[in-house]
Amino acid sequence: MGTIAFGALAGGIGSELIGGNFWQGALIGGVVAGLNHVAHLGDAPDNGYDKDVMIILINRVRII
Repeated sequence: MGTIAFGALAGGIGSELIGGNFWQGALIGGVVAGLNHVAHLGDAPDNGYDKDVMIILINRVRII
């Protein structure tokens, strides 16, 4: 199952669980998942770790 389809399904189920309309939740979940997918299309693999910044921070830490 694709990321966008899963987002739509999860949105629909979540909406249904709290007493809302499945199809409205599915629509919103699909739109959000789709926009998130498009926003990250050009991103290079990144785990959020910047080696140079971490070295600077580690070098500035002093143990008293």
